[in-house]
Amino acid sequence: MSCVQPVMGAQATFTWGSGDTTVGVWVQTSFDGGLNWCDVIGFANFAVASARAVAMAVQGNVAPVVNPSDGGGTTPFANSLFGSWWRVKYIVAGAYVSTTLRVDAFTNVGLVPAGVNAFN
Repeated sequence: MSCVQPVMGAQATFTWGSGDTTVGVWVQTSFDGGLNWCDVIGFANFAVASARAVAMAVQGNVAPVVNPSDGGGTTPFANSLFGSWWRVKYIVAGAYVSTTLRVDAFTNVGLVPAGVNAFN
């Protein structure tokens, strides 16, 4: 019997219209049905220009022990944590107009979005 090694790939596309400062983006997983969240992928802060970032997290045979953070991890990074629930958390500093953020995610194991339009 072979075991599938979980892989999570994500792409964040930030299309800047106008406005300023930064947007921090974290792809997160939950091991307890959404009560607590852990950062898996942290994209570097997007600022006042359109940008695209791609990341991949791979769970090895033994996952490292990490202190879970909820949107507090210093970006960019990728951890090898794989719960059953997933979401994208973003924090906006400043005000933006006509600006969009899109996060697309793919995994080879079960992916349960947490909420409507969790990945859109």
